Amino acid sequence: MTKDTLVSKFLREPLFHFLLIGAGLFFLFSQLNSDSESIDKPQITINKSTLLLLTDKFTEENGKAPTEKELKKLLEEKIEEQVLYHEALTMGLDKNDVVIQHRLAQKMKYLFEDITLDDDFEKDNEAFYTNLKNNYHIVIDEEIRNEFNISAPKQ
Repeated sequence: MTKDTLVSKFLREPLFHFLLIGAGLFFLFSQLNSDSESIDKPQITINKSTLLLLTDKFTEENGKAPTEKELKKLLEEKIEEQVLYHEALTMGLDKNDVVIQHRLAQKMKYLFEDITLDDDFEKDNEAFYTNLKNNYHIVIDEEIRNEFNISAPKQ
């Protein structure tokens, strides 16, 4: 067998055609979807709702609607805030932070207070909170339980 017959036989192989077409499609797909690195990045969305909130807040604080220049500055500040917020989360700066824990708990209380209008809801709210606590394994140091006369949570 000569070299030419080996090459020509190889070129006629269906497996070779399959691999060649697969490699071609893979290359084409990678070129058409060159934004693949943006898929891994967290998304920061600025939409009309964000713009409306910024405009309303500015109007409330300043007694007038923002100019286009002021609105652009507000948007840039919002984007910077969101970037820094996501970076802080990535770095774990939200963990073990008493101020953040307090603020989030406070927001949850405000959510509950906003919808507590009648006695039935008040009872449902208490039941919801009790059920919510049951989703967690709560450990209270024995010294603290004794000092403040706190009973051990039911598990």
